[in-house]
Amino acid sequence: MLLKKWLRKNKKQLSKKHGLHLFIILVFMTAGVGTLIEFIELSAVVFLGAEKGVGGYMNNAIDLFVNFIGAVTAALIAVYYHKNKGFKKLITGDG
Repeated sequence: MLLKKWLRKNKKQLSKKHGLHLFIILVFMTAGVGTLIEFIELSAVVFLGAEKGVGGYMNNAIDLFVNFIGAVTAALIAVYYHKNKGFKKLITGDG
């Protein structure tokens, strides 16, 4: 809700830096989903003793790092796709 208000308020400025804002929003959204999954895994380790099946704290830290790298990579691809319409032809094979 706060994001929606901020986007409406800064609509004109966003058009200039749209790619950067899209990148940041996508990274936070994707990393947030990955973090939620890791919290579920961590709670299984702490409360259910599932360290052998899920992995320990180091596994959790590595997963969070890899999730972040994946989020950044996907956001870069999405921003590139958004800015370059020719990229759509490359992906879909139209052309």
